[in-house]
Amino acid sequence: MRHVIELQSAATVINPAGTPVETWSAVGTFRAEVVQQDAQEFLRAQGAVGEVGAVFRIRGLVTVQLAWRVMFRGEIYNIREIGGLDRQTGLELRCTRIEEGS
Repeated sequence: MRHVIELQSAATVINPAGTPVETWSAVGTFRAEVVQQDAQEFLRAQGAVGEVGAVFRIRGLVTVQLAWRVMFRGEIYNIREIGGLDRQTGLELRCTRIEEGS
């Protein structure tokens, strides 16, 4: 496991003006293996959209939710699916990063 990922969850905080603001906070940093990373391009009504998929494998007893996201090398990946490994040894996180206009 040579890569480092950060799992993040959505949170609502109150800014100095007293307004609730949606933000992301770190749940934890984990060593991970990037099992697969691929790119596809789709045509949508707004134009071409590049979609990059990645599978991250992490070890240990970790609770992960689909509403969370992964930060890897400064890029954000939405978690689409959790599974793949025995929960006592680790998890596979199947994720998608979407870039508009690529």
